[in-house]
Amino acid sequence: MKQVNASPHLGFCLWAMLLCLAGSIGLAQASTVFTVEGFDARGSFKGQAEITATNNGYQFVRVINYEDAVRVEDGRTLAWVWMGKAVATPGGGWTFSANLQRADFIKHRGPLTRTQADQTPTAISGTLALDHGVLKGQFQGLDVATSETWSMPAVSTTAPIFEASIAQTPTHNALQSSTRNALFSLYASFQALPDVAPYADLSLFKNPIHTAIRDTTDYDFYQQHPKALRVINKVIDPISLQETLVRAGGSIIKGSALPVMMRPCGRVLTP
Repeated sequence: MKQVNASPHLGFCLWAMLLCLAGSIGLAQASTVFTVEGFDARGSFKGQAEITATNNGYQFVRVINYEDAVRVEDGRTLAWVWMGKAVATPGGGWTFSANLQRADFIKHRGPLTRTQADQTPTAISGTLALDHGVLKGQFQGLDVATSETWSMPAVSTTAPIFEASIAQTPTHNALQSSTRNALFSLYASFQALPDVAPYADLSLFKNPIHTAIRDTTDYDFYQQHPKALRVINKVIDPISLQETLVRAGGSIIKGSALPVMMRPCGRVLTP
């Protein structure tokens, strides 16, 4: 009997068909992990990507580590996580979309300042086409331009390659309208301060509920990589690196309690 060897292209197409079928029949959490290699303006990177078929379509996570020559914040290695939506295209390819956060809890660093416009995330998009058994293409957006290859797809049998872990607990009930109105009237001059006024019309400000946030995301990562920074679904710039450094600081101290932050619910810029 003559042996027939299937081509990598055929194997990839069969995998893509199976993943699409999983999504079409509503098979939640069917995931495939890829090996990622590529480069952008910062340098070369390697990592993994995961496409998951859910009842609400496909989701993707991309986790990359830059080469050792790329260093930030006093010599730390740099990693980057994106999370977003994926759409299968004819011929075994994919398109991707994600929104990278800009505004968080630091407003100024050096000459860089977050403005009200930065409340709008930066949209990025990607297109990967099947080429000789691997996915090749680019991701693009403001300050984002990559060329990369996704290869060696394998059905995931372990935990996700990345998972956020954030618990938010309200510390009190919503204020009665009479109490709220009295307090807002009493502290009207505070709301008029130049650093506060831009946020006074936000719904989170108008209906304040303070929340205890326990964020254990990347705790294990920083225990294993104390000299790294991993930016999660944000743009990379001096402010986001400083914010990531603050988050990492609570995780790399062995034996310390994980940080519990108290702040109004949501991510509102602080002066």
